[in-house]
Amino acid sequence: MVSIKNSGEIKAPSGRLSNAGLMDKTPADVVRGVRDALTEAQAAILKSQLALL
Repeated sequence: MVSIKNSGEIKAPSGRLSNAGLMDKTPADVVRGVRDALTEAQAAILKSQLALL
């Protein structure tokens, strides 16, 4: 099950990345960092879900 903490770690960066206007103005290295954080959070959730199997 996805924890509230992990849910926020997915929701916040997803929201930022889906805002095209914000992403157009944001430096590429910052966007890359947000993408990396999202990927790490998704991987952590998948890992915890796999552990439950």
